[in-house]
Amino acid sequence: MKTLEIEDNLYKELQELASLQKVEMEKLLEGILYEGVTSVKERYVLELYRDGRATLAKCAELLSIDLWEMIEKIRKSDCHLDYSLEELQEDTSV
Repeated sequence: MKTLEIEDNLYKELQELASLQKVEMEKLLEGILYEGVTSVKERYVLELYRDGRATLAKCAELLSIDLWEMIEKIRKSDCHLDYSLEELQEDTSV
């Protein structure tokens, strides 16, 4: 287990939220951190794709999702899907 220092005002807000949700502080923090890390990672991977620094297949791999889920994430974001039939065939071949 690791420890983390938190500013007093933020800690008070977390205590209030834990009380409102009737959950232990540790569970609340775990959920918040998981959500935050997942969100930041997804934004970063979409940025990699948008900037042409990673392929669709690599982005899906980085997020541990399949190609179709990655395509859906791109569709929902402000990224343009630049993916040819040849790339699809290459990415789906075994």
